[in-house]
Amino acid sequence: DVSASLSKKYPQLYKEGIRNMYFKWRVIAIWAFFSFFQSLILYNFSMAASQKGLNASGKILGLWDLSTMAFTCVVVTVNLRLLMACDLLTRWHHISVFGSILAWFIFIFLYSGIMTPFDRQ
Repeated sequence: DVSASLSKKYPQLYKEGIRNMYFKWRVIAIWAFFSFFQSLILYNFSMAASQKGLNASGKILGLWDLSTMAFTCVVVTVNLRLLMACDLLTRWHHISVFGSILAWFIFIFLYSGIMTPFDRQ
């Protein structure tokens, strides 16, 4: 975000917005198509990986395992897609994207180690 005087001095900063490049129906349709396509890939990957998968106790994968695997795919895909959408990549972009992915893996590692009374069944 820049001041009004700078935006008047450098109008090329806003040429994409002035030309309405990001909000055309064609662009929205392409993004919707790719999001649908990526969701199909993630769904099929999760289903194929869970068909003969076993968890640590030797049981077939349940709702917790499948949803964790699917959400992990979503976290990685969204963060990498965000990185690919950036025009200029700095170290802060890399730190935030890969830090977010790492934070998810740390969280799920710690959260899966917490036992509740319902886990003993």
